[in-house]
Amino acid sequence: MKKYLVLFSLINLLITPFLFSETRVCFSPNGGAKKNIIELIKDSSESIDVMCYSFNARQIAESLLEAHNRGVIVRIILDRSQTKKKGSVHKFFKKNGIDIRLISGVRRGVMHNKVAIFDSKTAVTGSYNWTEEAEHLNYDNALFSDDADIVDAYKKEFQKLWINAE
Repeated sequence: MKKYLVLFSLINLLITPFLFSETRVCFSPNGGAKKNIIELIKDSSESIDVMCYSFNARQIAESLLEAHNRGVIVRIILDRSQTKKKGSVHKFFKKNGIDIRLISGVRRGVMHNKVAIFDSKTAVTGSYNWTEEAEHLNYDNALFSDDADIVDAYKKEFQKLWINAE
């Protein structure tokens, strides 16, 4: 009987994460994307990796700084062309010691990702830029998932771009 209990417990540990992965989506304007992103930032204890085309949402930036100040490893990749736009948080991050790199697309292209990975467990992606416009004016979406395969794919892409960014 003890053997079966141990076997059942082992199988349960291996299978349960796949059965109970959670995916949710938020739509803007005012559909909760920013609120959910900030919650994930506040709940993170190890690492936050961000790839964002356009980023001027001050409340999200301040939450990332708070995470950085409490010892969370925060790494950010921004599209080079967007850092020159009014309100970009690029200088805010640099001034506050957050590890930030810039990248452009191939030839005249752009780095158009809108992705974040929290503690290597949850990813957010979608059309939602981390901007005030995306939160209040645009029709955008943000998809949140803790599916291990999805998170792993984004972690690999982040690492590839991180190595190539400056």
